[in-house]
Amino acid sequence: MTGIFRKDDFHALYMNGNVVQKYATVGTPCYSPKLAVTVGGGVSGYPTLDGTIRGVRLYNYAISPKDIPIIAGIGTPTAAPTPAPTSEYSSIIALINALIAEGKSEINDINKRIKDLIAEVKKHKGIVATALGKEDVALAAKNEAGRLLAVAEGVAKSTCKRMSETVPGLEKEIELFNKVIGLLNGLSNGKALVEEDQDKVRSFISLADQADPKKVANVTALVKGLIATANADIAKAKKECKDANDAVVAAQKRFNQASGIWRSLVKAREDAEAALSSVQGKLAAAETHADRRIPVINSEIKDLEEVLDLIQSLE
Repeated sequence: MTGIFRKDDFHALYMNGNVVQKYATVGTPCYSPKLAVTVGGGVSGYPTLDGTIRGVRLYNYAISPKDIPIIAGIGTPTAAPTPAPTSEYSSIIALINALIAEGKSEINDINKRIKDLIAEVKKHKGIVATALGKEDVALAAKNEAGRLLAVAEGVAKSTCKRMSETVPGLEKEIELFNKVIGLLNGLSNGKALVEEDQDKVRSFISLADQADPKKVANVTALVKGLIATANADIAKAKKECKDANDAVVAAQKRFNQASGIWRSLVKAREDAEAALSSVQGKLAAAETHADRRIPVINSEIKDLEEVLDLIQSLE
């Protein structure tokens, strides 16, 4: 039975050269002097080994494949002819085969990790491309909303400027018309006009017609019509200005909404690019690790295979 631990990689347990169980690892195992080291069983309800343990050894350094036969008592560092193999060779061969299989498995895991990361990079590139497309559409919508806002502001400015220039004159006309009506009403009641008032009324009715009540009434009705028209023009100018300002408010709201959507999509694109950069960094790190680690593993496998060939040549 052989147990292997690789930091930030996996735990593996081999029995007679075959993988019994394998778990991913993260970080360095914790160390506590309060925890007892047990073999074949343990406290707190751990299951016990179904079998017999012939012996146990713990080492505080890495055991090389060449050390195994010597530790097992079936090999010595001598150039003399090796004694005939015993039944112990089968366990050593199984152990070496397990180590070779573990090395090949690690290479497969490294290559699979790179393959998976390449697929992740491709996926995230697609996400970035989609995010960029959405951002471009949102930017065009924001720019169009900004253009319409500028148009609305221009219309409002010119419309309200026209109102500010027109309304005061109309209000003065209404004031004059009201005075004329008052003077005409005085004529209807037989009141004579002073020279100053004559100047105001003469534009609407001649001095000769001022003595004719019917003509005075007709002129009065005409002036009232002019007042009504002026009031309507004032109301229209004010409404047009208000409508133009309301249009600016609506255009500003649409622009704000378009800007908000665009900003959110910019953030989404930036997040997508950050995620892509992260995955690309992981891929680069995995490829660097593979470039360094796989040659080491292959060298270890080659050494193990040489030891295996040597042991098998003794059988």
